[in-house]
Formats: sequence, structure tokens, C-alpha cells
Amino acid sequence: SLSPNVVEKVMRTNFFSFYEMTRQFAKKKISNDGAKVVVISSIASEKPDKGQAAYAASKAAIDASIISLSKELMPRRININSVRPAFVKTPLSHAMTSDHEKYHINMQPLGLIEPTDVAIMVAYLMSPAANMITGRALDIDGGGLFA
Repeated sequence: SLSPNVVEKVMRTNFFSFYEMTRQFAKKKISNDGAKVVVISSIASEKPDKGQAAYAASKAAIDASIISLSKELMPRRININSVRPAFVKTPLSHAMTSDHEKYHINMQPLGLIEPTDVAIMVAYLMSPAANMITGRALDIDGGGLFA
């Protein structure tokens, strides 16, 4: 079980920092009408695994807040969305998957997600093609079968 200090640190790092940056960005003197905000969340916000309670809660707080923030920012046509990747190919995920290959293949049949796939989704959400998308969390899950 995590101590309240650990949970608070995770929330400060993942959620409070996002919220404060968005709060500052939303000021008229900082951002233009029609701007876009995209935050990286996690599939764990909706489908956490054991040991992810604090992390999942911090990412779920992001996903819940973008719904409300999208309504607040709508008069200025500022879009705010999140991208929720599952396991992305990073040095950390490589260390995690080497011992649990079958587990991850069953969870993500298409394999680990390339960082460029996440970047492409962010670029799409930042583009004019996504002008009508706001307050949404978009999953990139590698064909995931997350239960």
C-alpha cells in the first residue's frame, strides 16, 4: 500500500502540474483563441493493473478534468484532449516486457507502441483536422485486450 506522501507526489507530478500549466495557458494574454492543448494520459486511467493505483488515479484525474476544461475553454474555441497510450516502446517498457513477453503479447496483440505513433496522434489533435474534437481521451492500445 502506498503512503499518502507517495500518492501526493504522483498527483503533483502528473495531475497538478498539468492543471496549473493549463490554467496559466488559458489566460487570454498567454494563448490565442483557437489554440489546442493535448496531454499524455495513459490507458491505466481507465484500465489500471495492480500496483498502479496512484498512477492510474493521477491519469484519471487528467481525463476527467479535460471534460470540464473543454466546456470552460469552448467560448475561446480552445480544444483540450488527451492521448492514452498503453505500453510504449521505451527503455522502461523493454525492461518490463523482457520477463513477461507472453503477458504483454496477450494484452497488446499488435505489440509495443512506437513513440512516433503517439506523436502522430498528438500532431493530429493539434491540427485543423481535429478542430471539432475536444474533451476527449483517445486510446492507442496496440489492439489491447485490457480487462
